[in-house]
Amino acid sequence: MKRMKVSMPAIHFTGIDQPASQVLIDQLYSQCKRSIWADKLDYTYIEKNNSFSPTVIILMQVPLVAAEKEP
Repeated sequence: MKRMKVSMPAIHFTGIDQPASQVLIDQLYSQCKRSIWADKLDYTYIEKNNSFSPTVIILMQVPLVAAEKEP
């Protein structure tokens, strides 16, 4: 059986950024081209453990870090 690569990320974080927020991802299995998409997060801590994915994690621009400012 041929496996397809899905173009959408397995997990897409949006609108979750707030001080002291955390995301724990454990045992993610994905055939997506991008396993995680997290965009414009200055405060959110993301930890990923024990994942079975040949794909990459995508973390996009972090506005305050890009501007060299403290969150």
